[in-house]
Amino acid sequence: MPIDPPPIHSRDALLAYARQVEADAARRYESLAAMAEAAGNEGVAQLFHDLAASERDHLRRVPEPGAAPAETPEPPPEAPTEPQVSDDGGPEGITPWRALDDAVENEERTVRAFVSLAASAPDRETAAQAEALAREEADHVVRLRLARRRAARNEREDRGGLPVPLAAGHVTGPAELISTAIALERAAAERHRSQQVAGPATADPDTIAVLAETETRERSMVTTLRAAEAEAGAGAVPELPRLGVGAPGQVTDVGALLRLEAAAAFEVFDLYDRVVEATRDQGVLDEGQRLMAHAAAREALVRQRLREVTD
Repeated sequence: MPIDPPPIHSRDALLAYARQVEADAARRYESLAAMAEAAGNEGVAQLFHDLAASERDHLRRVPEPGAAPAETPEPPPEAPTEPQVSDDGGPEGITPWRALDDAVENEERTVRAFVSLAASAPDRETAAQAEALAREEADHVVRLRLARRRAARNEREDRGGLPVPLAAGHVTGPAELISTAIALERAAAERHRSQQVAGPATADPDTIAVLAETETRERSMVTTLRAAEAEAGAGAVPELPRLGVGAPGQVTDVGALLRLEAAAAFEVFDLYDRVVEATRDQGVLDEGQRLMAHAAAREALVRQRLREVTD
């Protein structure tokens, strides 16, 4: 299915589209809640139940179209299959982090769809309705991202690319943060360089271009950080996990590679975020926020290519 929403030429058509989106989302979240309950993940199940209830509330508040629209709009694309939530992420399913990651992707697509509709609406009333719907879905994105972060921190085992929480407690000043960031960014750049010459990406020029762009950004950041390190001094660096590296035989295609890279990018962003949350040092705060922006841009770049590959 195309990512872009279909043309909407009237408020009634938008309302019909929105009602279909909300109804489909409520069914999807209830299905995910049932799967999480069956796997014993009560906290994740309750989140999905809450989101399903919120989608039903949205549906009740979206007015019925005054007349049947001429268009037959198609909702934002969903994943090909519902993710199966399991405790161990084994062949029968995925972990809570992966289920929440997929849910974030779906909600972000819905937000983008409503934003796009608002921009192309035929009149101000329709645009305002689309903007309101986008704001409501954006609230779900925030809730899901927070839950995804908690799940990432709880998943302590490296299962071929799922996030492995990094220790942030050693960062007591700018020197420690800068030296840790240099190690993280240098490792990422080296990994992305190797992926351009070996592995599934070698047959995909567009993915190679994304890996090359991320490598360039990472090496530029290392250069900038080294200049800062010369002023702040070298700090202690903790033992770092091997992010973005799958289990033997797991990285068999570009989609799998990009999923691992998206997970790695998220984990590095989360480390910088936790440092910023915990610090009272203005230097750490300033440097951490700069690194967060860099890490968020990297994750967005990888996820955009993942959407292009999987849609």
